[in-house]
Amino acid sequence: MIAGAIAEHMEQNGIEPVFLSEKTGMTQHSVDCALSGERNFSVDEYVLICEALDVDYDFFFNKGFDRQEAP
Repeated sequence: MIAGAIAEHMEQNGIEPVFLSEKTGMTQHSVDCALSGERNFSVDEYVLICEALDVDYDFFFNKGFDRQEAP
């Protein structure tokens, strides 16, 4: 959900995962695993990501939940 919204935003804006790694201090492996859904972002990481991508903290929550399919 949220990771997919972040990955989609990055792809649409030509932002590479290495940029996120450099701006947040997260390892490249952690970024890759989180964007692929293999692990979750911590709250602290999410805040750093939003700041690095210059978006409001609720930006990806809104997009992430909009992407969910109805049960």
